[in-house]
Amino acid sequence: MKKGTRIGLRIVGLLAGIALLVGLGGVVYLRINSPHFFRIARDIETAMVRVALEELEGAILIEGMHACENLYLEQETMRVYVADLGGHIHLLDGESREQLEIVKSLDTGRTGLGLEKGPDGSLYAVLGIDRYDTPSWIEQGGAVYRVHSDLDQFVRVTDNYPAMNGLACDNAGRCYFASSNFDFFGPEGNVYMFQIGPDGSTSKPELVFQDVGLANGLHYDARNNRMYLSDTLETVTAFTPGEESLELVYRKSTYMEGMDDICTDRQGNLWMTSPLESTLKYYNPRTKQLVRYDIEGIGQTTACGIREEAGEEVLYVTELNEKRSFRSMMVYDGRGLLVVPVNSLLGIAPDS
Repeated sequence: MKKGTRIGLRIVGLLAGIALLVGLGGVVYLRINSPHFFRIARDIETAMVRVALEELEGAILIEGMHACENLYLEQETMRVYVADLGGHIHLLDGESREQLEIVKSLDTGRTGLGLEKGPDGSLYAVLGIDRYDTPSWIEQGGAVYRVHSDLDQFVRVTDNYPAMNGLACDNAGRCYFASSNFDFFGPEGNVYMFQIGPDGSTSKPELVFQDVGLANGLHYDARNNRMYLSDTLETVTAFTPGEESLELVYRKSTYMEGMDDICTDRQGNLWMTSPLESTLKYYNPRTKQLVRYDIEGIGQTTACGIREEAGEEVLYVTELNEKRSFRSMMVYDGRGLLVVPVNSLLGIAPDS
């Protein structure tokens, strides 16, 4: 072997050794500083279902909106409110879900996030500092605004909180919102609560839960008086409004998994939007069965909600980006809403 070749091999070996040490050091660092990446549930039965949008019975895609981030479903009507990152709040209405269309829009000029109806009948929205401005949303935060029912004006009702996100109210007028540092490696998040009176009066937010990870989606299950919280990177927990105890509902089953928004069906099953890895996740907490749905033709999803329409449960899902990939995460070219009967999804799931 020539001398130059031996030197070359030694250099390659040295570089490989350095790379290995750096890799091991990175793993050790993450183990110590970001343990949430390594905690997974090992007792969950998982399955993957792939289906094309046009083959999913009863599914429709309502287009005409862009970068949709959250939604609110009126339970007693066909109305749907949608907030997008471009600063718009859209009102959709129609005789049926197939006829839903935008009937009015409000341009707030601010990133649109959580949406909820208060006990006073007003719509409440989490709005950031500026449209599509993620850095200012993380650093300066967002606030809760009361939005007039005619979508012609909005008024701030809370101070700004960093990376304010999910918003949900219970039947007693307690309104909860999530806030975090939006740091995937060192997540620190809190949940706050403020009271909304029947006349629209509001109290000052108070800290309810501290250090709950990358606090994100909130959902209120009125049937069971349970509030659900997703921390984006690891778990979904639940609590009874007015009490200060979190109960684990779901822990991720793979290392690289995310949970954005959450909602529940009438059986108490958990539905989650799933950034990048799939379109949706369905979890039965009684059987510990998880089903991932990869719906071809639907991109990165963010928010979800379920309501009954003519006795049938229907799932609504917002599309933030038309594609699911790291490269397209900041493109914000999502087209609108996926609408699909819950039974259509359950009917193609294993052992449903």
